[in-house]
Amino acid sequence: MPGNREYEKLTVDQAVRRALKKSFDELTTVGFIMVLLHAVMFSPLLISRAFYGRLPVWMALIGVAAAYIFLVMPLRFWGREKVRRIFYSRHQPTRNNSPYTRWMHAGLLRLGRGLLWGLPFLAGLAYLLIGKSTLPFNEMWEPFRALAGLVGKEPDTATGMLVGLGLLLLFGLLFAYGWWRDMPFEYLPVRSLGRKHTLHYSRRIMKHYRRKIIRLTLVNILLCLPALAGYAAVLVPYVTRSVDFSLSRDLVLNLILRLLRTSLPSAQLAGLAAVTLLLYLPLCGIRKTRNAAAIAKFMRSTSPDRHHHHHSQTAPMPEEAPETTYRPDADEADDPNAAG
Repeated sequence: MPGNREYEKLTVDQAVRRALKKSFDELTTVGFIMVLLHAVMFSPLLISRAFYGRLPVWMALIGVAAAYIFLVMPLRFWGREKVRRIFYSRHQPTRNNSPYTRWMHAGLLRLGRGLLWGLPFLAGLAYLLIGKSTLPFNEMWEPFRALAGLVGKEPDTATGMLVGLGLLLLFGLLFAYGWWRDMPFEYLPVRSLGRKHTLHYSRRIMKHYRRKIIRLTLVNILLCLPALAGYAAVLVPYVTRSVDFSLSRDLVLNLILRLLRTSLPSAQLAGLAAVTLLLYLPLCGIRKTRNAAAIAKFMRSTSPDRHHHHHSQTAPMPEEAPETTYRPDADEADDPNAAG
């Protein structure tokens, strides 16, 4: 039966292979539903493109953000819960646990903590998106030209553009780290443990298994390479045909920016869609399954039941104070595999 002890002594990759063999239908269903949710999330942008002038772009972006916050983010926890139960069936929530509300609260906590690290990236991205439509090309990069002059570089437009994009990349990496550091939170039983306990055990797992999670992440990055290679195979020839790289650096960068603002031809769109369906989505599902298997393995070693019992006999720290949603007796009573 999924979630029993057959996964306990397996490595992460062995557990993933067995899960794909025994629970392929369930994993495929979860993945398909999550793809549909993301399609719904981006539908305001498609509507804005189809009815340009009737639905402004800024309203479409608000619609995308609202769909992500109130639809995609809560149901990410639904999907993670479905996958986690394959590897670890303890802490099954009771039927009266208001799942959407609890997933919504967990999603807001996850999103808020991640966005604290992403504020510089989002601010820089907003500046570039607004500036490209409201400022002349040279003036948009003026602040970054000044920064280039401070570090001894030639303060021309091309250098300022490279400095600005470099800063945006640096802020993006900072955002990625801030999001990554709470990764176990999504794969823990948030409905039965409660947000505070789940965040506590997420921190505990990251503290005790940081090196293993780093190795897990590096392997997951390698699994992204086939899709990245496929996207490059579609886009690089298109860019090289459209841009004359023998021109000056300013003109080349300007042409690339103009190219980014134009719609891709149907051939390139079809190629990107094929790469997404054949390389990105299947490997994305494997990455998420690997994360669930690894966190389940770490969770068994961390043993939330034992730590909760220990803290119940001593004065808990404020961050470990149990929420009213944490009812281990009721949860274990509802779980027929609790002993496993």
